[in-house]
Amino acid sequence: MQINYIIYDIIDAKNAFIKKWFHSTLSLFGIIVAVASIIILISISQGAKKEMIESLQDLGFNTIRVNYKSPSIISEDLNNLSNGFTLKDLKKINISLLETSMITPVYLDKKVSMFYKNRDFTANLYGGGESFLSIEELNIINGRPFLKSDLKLFKRVAIVSIDIAQTYNISVNSNVIINNQNFRVIGISKFKDNLNNFILTPYNTYPLININKKFTAINIYSKELFESAKLIEKILLKNHLNIRDFEIVIPYQILKQKSKTQNIFSLITLSIAVMSLLSGGIGVMNIMLSNITEQTREIGLRIALGATNIRIMQQYLIYTLFLIFIGAIIGTILGYISLLIISLISNLSIIFSIEAFFIAIVMSFLTGIIFGIYPALRAKNIEPMSALREY
Repeated sequence: MQINYIIYDIIDAKNAFIKKWFHSTLSLFGIIVAVASIIILISISQGAKKEMIESLQDLGFNTIRVNYKSPSIISEDLNNLSNGFTLKDLKKINISLLETSMITPVYLDKKVSMFYKNRDFTANLYGGGESFLSIEELNIINGRPFLKSDLKLFKRVAIVSIDIAQTYNISVNSNVIINNQNFRVIGISKFKDNLNNFILTPYNTYPLININKKFTAINIYSKELFESAKLIEKILLKNHLNIRDFEIVIPYQILKQKSKTQNIFSLITLSIAVMSLLSGGIGVMNIMLSNITEQTREIGLRIALGATNIRIMQQYLIYTLFLIFIGAIIGTILGYISLLIISLISNLSIIFSIEAFFIAIVMSFLTGIIFGIYPALRAKNIEPMSALREY
């Protein structure tokens, strides 16, 4: 019997909405905007978070990257400027770090001239140690990685990324000429977004290519990220005469900082959406109070004929939730259309998730219940005799 009452109330709410659809839709404007805003916010926020994690995964969460940079204050004695990292820096750091750590120096020259089988091409030329590929989480597809003996014997060997190998048909045991130096390819490596189109040579053969170069970076894999970073900073400041000509980048720390900033931004935006919901809730409550005023005689007649207080409250709560449902559906459609437009005209990463829809619906229905209680209580407390006497 109760189910029949609910069905009747839903049909009654639908008829009432159709009768005053324009007025009702205007009162739902806040709900529509809030639902659309929540869906857009969550979808863009999830896309940005995914993009951020993917970009930092390329750097490695357990890595420390020490990059050379020119000091902000130039030393009076220009001879004190290091212009890069040295083997002394590398050895000091290697000795001081834990045995579980891996370390490699890094040279980098972009778009270096290469020559293979009568074909000229350019590639990013890296110089690194035997730990370079492991720290970068790059696997060897064919051939082998560097060995300690390759560095000890100053062998002119190279590892080529698969994109270059496929483009120029380079295979293991091929000879590639780099700046007039002959290097034998011993391995083909995978590549990733931040490390592609590259040829890797042992760091101690790199000066044969450019003798004036020092290390441009030192990459370290460590399970004790922050302790290792503090130790590295102390060593480098001592070796570089307290000139801060380096920066220490910890992707894990960057992730935490960016996540914190993004959470603050999301909280502010969500607060705006909640304010829109509150505004929409007030609009719904206003139209419900207006309907109750217009239907005072009808409510009084129902109570006089035996309708219970719970029955009257149920009727107007269902009407409120029906209005909220209509607003949520319109807001959802508007939100997803807006996301499609944003994805077409911008480079933002967007995730179309069902989670955003459910959160928006739940929040809007909670708003409907909160702002529907007062009109329902007012309808319940109408005195039937007074209501009938007024008309």
